Amino acid sequence: MFVAASHIYSIPDFYFYVILAVAGVAIAVSIWAVVDASSRPSWAFEAAWYPKGVWIGMIAVLTVLSGVGTLLAIWYFIRIRPIVVGIADHPDGVVICDKCQRHYEAESVYCVYCARGIESTSSRETTLVA
Repeated sequence: MFVAASHIYSIPDFYFYVILAVAGVAIAVSIWAVVDASSRPSWAFEAAWYPKGVWIGMIAVLTVLSGVGTLLAIWYFIRIRPIVVGIADHPDGVVICDKCQRHYEAESVYCVYCARGIESTSSRETTLVA
């Protein structure tokens, strides 16, 4: 029950502000993810097999419609962003895994997707180890 004159609320003031703060942080994380993804090159997303527009759209739309967009934003920061940043920062040091056909950094010991081991033969070439 909400009565403004007597200050009686159905949710106590403290909990209202906690819920408001959590919602604000969730929206801020989603906006940060959209801005960060927008600032990365499209070719790096495509090299990692993650369409840039799809990720930006999913995070934005699902944040507006539900809290799932915030979960996608967190997933973007934990899993997608490191791969995209690695590819964008080292375009010459990226190799393709023979097993899963995805790109990953040449300095890696394992493919980040299928965990197949690699053995480095030079700075530009790598050989996959079974």
